[in-house]
Amino acid sequence: MRKVLALFLIGFCTVGVFAQKTGLASKSNKKATDLVLTPKRELENAISKSMKAEKFRIKVQGNVLNNEIFSTFEYLSPDRYRFVDTISGKSVKEAIEIAKQRYQKKNDEWVKTRLHYAPLRNQLIAVFPVKLNSKPGDAILVKNVKVNLLGEEYIDEKKYRKFGYSVSYSGWDVVDNGVAWVNKSSGLLERLETKTDGLLGQTTGVFNYFYDKEIIIDPPKDFIERDWID
Repeated sequence: MRKVLALFLIGFCTVGVFAQKTGLASKSNKKATDLVLTPKRELENAISKSMKAEKFRIKVQGNVLNNEIFSTFEYLSPDRYRFVDTISGKSVKEAIEIAKQRYQKKNDEWVKTRLHYAPLRNQLIAVFPVKLNSKPGDAILVKNVKVNLLGEEYIDEKKYRKFGYSVSYSGWDVVDNGVAWVNKSSGLLERLETKTDGLLGQTTGVFNYFYDKEIIIDPPKDFIERDWID
């Protein structure tokens, strides 16, 4: 790998000198930058851009401990979130967060509380479940990462870049594998299929991301107020 990198740098310097003499430095530099964009970096950029979108709706279908789970997560900038979780056909959780207020449905009744922490905001990590690198202080550290470009394909007249990835973690007997589809035109993540093998067995999930849907997140009309929700 070091030999390949050294040859690349030598080639880059040679092209740069030639470009400066011929007035083509800017074009050569752009091509060199494009070459550095590895599949891992390209997928990282797509996930980062998607998480910063002004609005999105995420539909999740998964299997956890032999339970079929269907979830919907919505976000509307700057601070509105909605989450609905269904297990085996039964709605088990529905929550809305707006600024510093939280509304949670419990026993068919909406309860309003002050937001002491931000569980829905924190769940952004769960609905974009591809951890390709670690930062100092992270509880879970990435050990090995492999990201490959599997090719390009058309779905519903849209062109996608298709990536396969595998991630393992230090001190955890867990391996994440998945396939990601990134819209080539927008650079946004639009579909993710995941499989996690760990101590609890295998967990699978399919995530579909929508960025052009109308999203309205308002407080429920009827609710009671409490300091805390059990």
